Amino acid sequence: MPSSLIHILNLFNNKNMKNFFAVLVLFFVSSSIFAQEMPEELTVTGDLYELEFTSPNATVAHSSANTFANLVGDKLKEKCSEGDSSIVLNPSVIVKIFSNEDNVTQYRVSWSCRIVSVPPGVKPDYGFDRRGTLYTGASAEIVEKLIQKNVRESNKVQLWIDAFALKGKTLNMPDSFSKVRSFSGSNTEKKWIGIEEYFGTIKAN
Repeated sequence: MPSSLIHILNLFNNKNMKNFFAVLVLFFVSSSIFAQEMPEELTVTGDLYELEFTSPNATVAHSSANTFANLVGDKLKEKCSEGDSSIVLNPSVIVKIFSNEDNVTQYRVSWSCRIVSVPPGVKPDYGFDRRGTLYTGASAEIVEKLIQKNVRESNKVQLWIDAFALKGKTLNMPDSFSKVRSFSGSNTEKKWIGIEEYFGTIKAN
């Protein structure tokens, strides 16, 4: 028997390697279960821009936040290049928890904002970004505490603002862009999800 094949068989007989391959198989199985097709475009109704995504995995559902932010940022740049300078208004998030027909828990996250022509005397928006956090728990109170603990201890919002400042850019974050929240759940089922988001725009030079 070739020495290379003997070496491979010895690896499979090794307990640590067995554990490694078991984890690897579990990873690929999990990836296939939770792999969802992320929307590639925003739904547009007048000046309202929306994105909705549903997944049986709360973290995967929340990952649609970055897709939303990137698509909104792309739309702002597109409008600037077409001479239709614009600004973002009313960014929002709505989360819903429910069970599908197979009684599997689903998490649906809906993102939206308005993109309107820039008013006189206001600098247009050229970029759009966000930071946020999501938690699940047995009650709204538990989720609330976890969210506040994460935001406080990670200092993610201030670090985000500082990162733009280091690049010589100012992150524009009106009050309506800060601490945008949504909770959904049931005390009867002891299943809750909560999201807290912070949105910001970068002004065109």
